[in-house]
Amino acid sequence: MKKPFLALTAAAFLIIAAIVCSRVPSDKKSKEDQKVAGNNGGKKKERQSGAAKQLMSWFQAKGYPDARNMSIKYQNAWEQHLQIKSKTKDLDLPVIESASNWTSLGQSQTNGGTRIGGRVVCMAIDPNNTNNLWVGSASGGIWKSTNAGSTWTSVTTNLPVLGVSAIIIDPSNSNVIYAGTGEVYHTEVGVMGYNVWKTRGTYGIGVIKTTNGGATWTQVMPKLSSDLSAIQSMAFQPGNSNTVYACATDGLYRSTNAGSTWSKIYNGVNVRDIAINPSNTDQIVISVGNMTNSTKGIFRTTNGSNASPTWTQITSGLPASFEGSIKLDNVGSSELVASIGISSSTSNSNREIYRSTNFGQTWSVVGGTTSTTTTNHCSYQFWFAHAVAINPFATDSIIFGGVNIYRYRLSNTTRTSISGLHADHHDIKFDPTRRGTVYVCNDGGVYKSINGGATFTTINTGLNATQFYASLGVSRTNASRMAGGLQDNGQVIFNGTNWVQPTWSGGDGTSAAISPSNDNIILVSRDARAIKRSTDGGATGSEITSSYWGFVGDSRTAFVAPLAFAPSDGTIVYQ
Repeated sequence: MKKPFLALTAAAFLIIAAIVCSRVPSDKKSKEDQKVAGNNGGKKKERQSGAAKQLMSWFQAKGYPDARNMSIKYQNAWEQHLQIKSKTKDLDLPVIESASNWTSLGQSQTNGGTRIGGRVVCMAIDPNNTNNLWVGSASGGIWKSTNAGSTWTSVTTNLPVLGVSAIIIDPSNSNVIYAGTGEVYHTEVGVMGYNVWKTRGTYGIGVIKTTNGGATWTQVMPKLSSDLSAIQSMAFQPGNSNTVYACATDGLYRSTNAGSTWSKIYNGVNVRDIAINPSNTDQIVISVGNMTNSTKGIFRTTNGSNASPTWTQITSGLPASFEGSIKLDNVGSSELVASIGISSSTSNSNREIYRSTNFGQTWSVVGGTTSTTTTNHCSYQFWFAHAVAINPFATDSIIFGGVNIYRYRLSNTTRTSISGLHADHHDIKFDPTRRGTVYVCNDGGVYKSINGGATFTTINTGLNATQFYASLGVSRTNASRMAGGLQDNGQVIFNGTNWVQPTWSGGDGTSAAISPSNDNIILVSRDARAIKRSTDGGATGSEITSSYWGFVGDSRTAFVAPLAFAPSDGTIVYQ
């Protein structure tokens, strides 16, 4: 009797499925298939990818019966896990504990033994003890050094935090620290799910705070990852650390009670940075926008302490248009500089470093309108990676970086290239008490100079914040045999003890695979689907001809292309 019943049930299911499918509009009628800007940079337009629809179907199935507000559900589950863990910590549960333990496989390093730190996007220096450094990474959370960068340890927040783009330390109490979470460069929901890799990053959970030097953390400005938000930068009001500002993807927020409550005092998309006049804290300058945002530029208020400050966009002396974001830095009330992200395609006619001596009222291009000394440091990373900092001991000197990094002397308009650092610079910080000490955060980790930026050394020991892209290549016969790709740090192979970057590594490492029938055959890849192949276990390797589509079809190519061997045949590979 069961077989007829099952057959009738299956038939009914198929009929219902057919009816449901017939009610779904065709691709030609779907609003989701309308053309959009495929690369958010004004290039060719493209339709929504079929993968986006498939992923949405997968997401809905994963979230059944109600896929709405999944991030808050995950966060509630995490908090429930912490409560259960706290109440059962004294129980003897050896099986459960052993099942949940993970062991680090060590830090990735170059073939020459240099530690790879991974993408580090911000730093804070303890003003009361400059040996204490805090950095935020793109997807590895918060890290701390107590010896001026000689070694690093991970900071446990017990919160679902990956990307951290801002950290500030209370100058009156070093135990009080705020961190802005998330790393977001584009916020338009209409392009999510399309072939637009410039939306990469991690969404945050708002602002978190510790009052005991990082031992425990709480959310003081709650956001959900479903809000697609990030806190881009933060600042204390000079002279009053109870007043805190947070630059967010949806505006500028202010708290006047040490983070207990917040109000939005500027409503806009992608507030990137902030500068506050220490001599008159009513004067505040912010930078707004990135890529295709309709509102982009520098905004200023002279009544910043008001409940609803009045903001004016400043245009005097600034470029009429630009493609990327703006980063700011100031020393005192008379020196304010801006790094403006301008595409390398227009760099010969546009300068990228600007200066104001009246705290943002008017600006002038550094080096003059005909000089080439402040052009093209942002290059193709105008939307993603650039920074500028004024030397507090010699305000005539600045350091700015994007793809490359430079020292600059304002008085004689001299630019000097700085060599030996990884590309793609996100933050530059001068030690406030040690003259000549300066730190740079970039896609390779953290670098330190003790001679004002003339030379730098890598300080990544223990800073294990590298980003592995899926998928990881694992041997079928030896679990200690693996290969992987690192964001902007090439490819690495695990030899059972260390992750080592082979000499033939390069580019953004992405998917990797090991032949199911021969461990010596290793395939690794880089961005824009380039494939590198080794037949001797990684000792040597080379890139397969014509497999790289970067700069040719870069904006229309998935940044990470999946790579896999056929399980039954080591001669067949899929990408």
